[in-house]
Amino acid sequence: MAAAFESESAGGGTRLSYQSTWWDEWLFSSFVLLLLMGLCWYVLFEAIVVAAVEQLKRLVVVSPLLLVVVVHWLSLLPDSHIAHRATSGGAGPAWGVAFVLFLLLFVFLL
Repeated sequence: MAAAFESESAGGGTRLSYQSTWWDEWLFSSFVLLLLMGLCWYVLFEAIVVAAVEQLKRLVVVSPLLLVVVVHWLSLLPDSHIAHRATSGGAGPAWGVAFVLFLLLFVFLL
């Protein structure tokens, strides 16, 4: 099923003409269809990503406030293991402080 090439000579010059087959037309049509589908998918995907980033920005801005509320609520519990450990005088790793500083840095960079 190869395409046929014909040689025509008109006015002293040689010109090649190409006769397409149904396979060539189907292949070209499929390529154009896939190209258009990919372009539509890209535009739709870009809109979804932009909306997700906007929601994530809101969450990052609100998260320090939520963190403060949760820590305050945990400190009010009378039999909290966290409250006993904090008042016992033992200095543990400062992961909480590091996390808050990292979160604030991340919020200010956005």
